[in-house]
Amino acid sequence: MMPSSPVIMSVALAIFLFLRLSAAKERHRRRRMYHRRIRLLTNQMMADRPSMYRRVDATVPILRIWRNEGAELWQDFRLSRRAMNSLQRLLDRGQDHGWGNQFEILIYTYWLAHGLSYRVVSSVFSVPKATVHRVIHRVGQSIWNNLNRVISFPQAYEELKAVGQGFADLSGTPAFANVVGAIDGTHIRIKPPQRHRLDYLNYKNFYSINMQAICDAKGTFLDIFVGYPGSVHDTRVMK
Repeated sequence: MMPSSPVIMSVALAIFLFLRLSAAKERHRRRRMYHRRIRLLTNQMMADRPSMYRRVDATVPILRIWRNEGAELWQDFRLSRRAMNSLQRLLDRGQDHGWGNQFEILIYTYWLAHGLSYRVVSSVFSVPKATVHRVIHRVGQSIWNNLNRVISFPQAYEELKAVGQGFADLSGTPAFANVVGAIDGTHIRIKPPQRHRLDYLNYKNFYSINMQAICDAKGTFLDIFVGYPGSVHDTRVMK
């Protein structure tokens, strides 16, 4: 007795699906083997020659400027050499990876000073773009973690008294001897995001983020608050 047509169709469909699934599994197995060979080959090449990571090209112009003790750094890093050295001491955590702390801070401050893309900074320092990305996030987090070591209100009575005396000396009158700080706001110019860009347009007609700061008589920051879009009024920031 011959099988009915539906049975034949079901068997044929089952065979077709089985063959198609087997072919897909075989293609997947070959792809995995191919990618495995590529990884092995890449690892072997990396072992045979030094990678770009961990190598600093001492011939790039920006590093020659840094190594020249008499060179002015302000134009390139927006910091004096003294300030750069202080920042490096503050963030010093030992050389626990290839680049070293000093080199990372140079990358970070250069990027911050000019607002450049990672690609451009990568070209300036002759390092991979992915490394620039990691360095900027790592140094930024380190600065945030150490912020209270640098910017904080005086706690001791003698320190508060010294702040007040600074304002009294600056003004030439003892009426300001009890002042603990001068507060004001400013706008940090930014490239606005595509969404809600008008929120960042301030009354001076440029895009910015609000910054409120409290300083002593020498202009040293005692407290900062940053984050509101430029269109937000000073009174709201102060609250």
